[in-house]
Amino acid sequence: MKRNTYKDAQQERVVYATVQTDEEMSFEAFCRHMATHGSKYSEGEIYAVLSEACSCVEELLLDGKQVSLGSWGKFSPSVSSRPASSYAEFTAENITVVSVLWRKGKRFRNMRSRADIDFVPTREVQEVVRKQLRSGEGNDGLVGRLSGTVQDVVP
Repeated sequence: MKRNTYKDAQQERVVYATVQTDEEMSFEAFCRHMATHGSKYSEGEIYAVLSEACSCVEELLLDGKQVSLGSWGKFSPSVSSRPASSYAEFTAENITVVSVLWRKGKRFRNMRSRADIDFVPTREVQEVVRKQLRSGEGNDGLVGRLSGTVQDVVP
């Protein structure tokens, strides 16, 4: 959870949800994970197919095509550029970034109905607890104060 950052005293104080992840899965670990889902393909084969798919999407985007991968979504080329005073003055040198836009497919648009929601202490609160535990201060009832309600998990 995080609070709004309004500095104006007239603004209502509100709280928003934020996501905390506990790890970033590498591409290799993702392929390993896929292979454990009853697949007849090995981790290496999955790695090879997904790597080739990535290369093909990149190639098609650079060729100016949009690529739809069904429920994964649509990938489209994108550019950023510095402005020029006129069309005549605009050159390839004005283009600063060539990248990709991802439009979520239907499966990824709103996963709320499939999500497990857990209230956890903010990173700030977690750090306070770690410091207290390391120093031996405040161990009495600390866990009880940090579990349960939203009020207990926000600073």
